[in-house]
Amino acid sequence: MGIKDFFNPKEQLVALDIGSGNIKMLEIDISQSGKPQLLKLSLVSFKENIFSNNVIVKQDIVADAVGSLFSDNNIKDQRVLVCVPGPSALIKKIRIPKDRLPAVREQVMLEAGNLLPGGLNDVRIDFHILDLIDGEKYDILVVAVKDEVVNSYLDSLMSAAVDVAVIDVDYYAISNSFELNYPELKEGLTAIIDVGSRFSNIILRKGEEILYAGDASIGSRPITDELMERYEVDFSTAESYKCDPNAIEDETLREEVTQFLAEKVKSLAEDFSRQIKLFWGSSGSEEEVGHIFLTGGGALITGFRSALEEKSSVSTFIFDPFRGLEVNLDIDDESLAKLAPLFTVAVGLGLRQAGDRVIP
Repeated sequence: MGIKDFFNPKEQLVALDIGSGNIKMLEIDISQSGKPQLLKLSLVSFKENIFSNNVIVKQDIVADAVGSLFSDNNIKDQRVLVCVPGPSALIKKIRIPKDRLPAVREQVMLEAGNLLPGGLNDVRIDFHILDLIDGEKYDILVVAVKDEVVNSYLDSLMSAAVDVAVIDVDYYAISNSFELNYPELKEGLTAIIDVGSRFSNIILRKGEEILYAGDASIGSRPITDELMERYEVDFSTAESYKCDPNAIEDETLREEVTQFLAEKVKSLAEDFSRQIKLFWGSSGSEEEVGHIFLTGGGALITGFRSALEEKSSVSTFIFDPFRGLEVNLDIDDESLAKLAPLFTVAVGLGLRQAGDRVIP
């Protein structure tokens, strides 16, 4: 799906990226010509993990956090865009003859029933028509998510008196954000790593297509946990050590933490480099990865970007989701840069509109 498909707005929507330890909120105005405008940006964090097997189990925490975000940002009577984790979705491409297009939904449901282990029971299914192949057949993307996952989002937001306009999948939100912000790299094979707390998403994309996407049991939280235990500090202090050890006043402690992080990011880089190679092998692409982009909360770990670049021998960058936006906010560049990796999914969501699925 091309980013150009999204610039036909019907209503102003608010993007909510609900993560395991925080919720990111933003609002983008795509009604004007030129760059989309970033109008609102906010984040609220919580200490508890709200998920279990991709289902929101602490719905009261989510409802309170969303209510706080809407109240603090003076948002009223606006519907929201949310996304479910990629691992919670079964994503398949199917191909149907052109002459069956009038009955596309029935055909999709038939094909989906054959793909899903448990059939069509207890799942939500949607689809998007991608391309017409040789004038004869349509490629169609089919996405299925368990009812319990979708309902956990809907119920949480209903408790906050918020209506949902669009439910996306985080893989595609990240891909949409990349397409907006890095159009000059669109045709090359790019790996995007969304570094999470316990798990990370890895996406291989080329052109307007995701060639392969999946999650890896690698994250940044174990580093934080070890810093907390080793130096007897709280979570917030450990996070600050992880991202900016040079700010530590005690010289001996600063040197110890710096050395500790150097060892950890080397190991982290080896793990991610190995995963990228495995995903590349599964993608079927003969073209090698030309660029790696890091996003998510773990992207800014000191030394991680350079360690991954060295280990993978691939040019590696920190993803800037605000690069393609006009930022109309009272915020300095340094603060915005620190927030940027956290908002890649939210920006991709913010470009969506209700009813933007393409059905010829």
